[in-house]
Amino acid sequence: MESVCMAKKLNASQAFDDTWSTAADLENELECVSSQQKRSAKHLGGNSGSSSSNAGINLGPWSAWSDWSTCSRTCDGGVMQQIRRCQNANGCKGDSVRYRICNMQPCPDQQDFRARQCVAYNDVPYDGTLYKWTPHYDYVEPCALTCRGRPAHLSDDISPETTGEDGEHYDELSVVVQLTPRVQDGTRCRSGSLDMCIQGKCQRVGCDLKIGSTKKVDSCGVCGGDGSSCSSQTLYHWEIAPMSLCSVSCGGGYKMSRVMCRNRVTGTDVEDALCNAANRPEPTVELCNTHTCPPRWIADEWSPCSRLCGPGVRERMVVCAEENNGIKTRVADIMCPLPKPPTQEQCIMEECPKWEVEEWTTCSVSCGQGIQMRGVECKSPDGSLSAKCDPLTKPSSVQQCSNGISCDGTNMKGGGTIIVGSSGPRSLYGLLYICILIYFI
Repeated sequence: MESVCMAKKLNASQAFDDTWSTAADLENELECVSSQQKRSAKHLGGNSGSSSSNAGINLGPWSAWSDWSTCSRTCDGGVMQQIRRCQNANGCKGDSVRYRICNMQPCPDQQDFRARQCVAYNDVPYDGTLYKWTPHYDYVEPCALTCRGRPAHLSDDISPETTGEDGEHYDELSVVVQLTPRVQDGTRCRSGSLDMCIQGKCQRVGCDLKIGSTKKVDSCGVCGGDGSSCSSQTLYHWEIAPMSLCSVSCGGGYKMSRVMCRNRVTGTDVEDALCNAANRPEPTVELCNTHTCPPRWIADEWSPCSRLCGPGVRERMVVCAEENNGIKTRVADIMCPLPKPPTQEQCIMEECPKWEVEEWTTCSVSCGQGIQMRGVECKSPDGSLSAKCDPLTKPSSVQQCSNGISCDGTNMKGGGTIIVGSSGPRSLYGLLYICILIYFI
């Protein structure tokens, strides 16, 4: 039986936004029904191009696609995803996740998305020092968040001679660090590129803004064109800029020529996708600044606080070291030009619990010597009972007392001895007093 495939009709916004991760996903947009099913739908008065045509089609071992997730960004290009689950114990063919680009409108603040992620680490110390971070594009790992940092207290003192053509600053105090192994979804893989990082991988994006698309802008500036719509003189062309400054000021780095796509008429830089990718020249890379770095301070992690509660001290080791080709060698402290970072600082994990006492009870006797008692409890700052108080500092919970009136016929002496002049309740109470006193003392 012959099969008939009918493409869904897409409005302008769908044609722009619906970007599938694979060509197979694009084929899924075709509703293929047999000619017999088509005729049956016509006899029933149904519309063969509507979603109701899926009712008689077996979707196979896959579940239906989920709803689209929210866009990962509100502007400048984010990512949405759909997922489906394999319902076959033997596995399924195809992808379980597909993506599309969303919210391509420019952001109001015009701040680069990668730069915003670097700036988020300005308040996080690195090697015991605060840095101001700017993007550094790593062509080996384009979807890692690699940033260039300069000490925060020096970041406003930037010489034009240390600024590269890419806007990065290069001097002996700068460091290049991979802050996280993965940038956020929707981050451009490279400056001037449409390619996007999704789940830590650089995904190709064509000039039609579809993920996985191979469409390029032809020499006439037409997306997917063949170059026949304009004269032989191309509007956009590749230019090679002079070598950049070295990626590091010492210890072995690299510098490379920068390939830019430019408008012949205006001379301005444009997105790489507007130039013919087939004619793109290869950038050249050279080693540079292989000499040993000047010594700098390197700090270890802080030790645990010396006390579990209350004011304590934590320590760390700080050494002066020089680095060459990734190998750090300790040298004398006097060789480091900057002040040595602190090796000790105060710390407090939490407030300590304290002994709390109640009021003394009234004296146990009306004459002679008796005892007084009170409650003593160890309590945390929140008022809950605790077992962490120092037992050596526990206040007394019992003490001797007297109202200054002696009892007839009795005489209390030290050492836990009582001389009873006559028998009766008072002598028994004196013995009870001794027992209680011995128990608490």
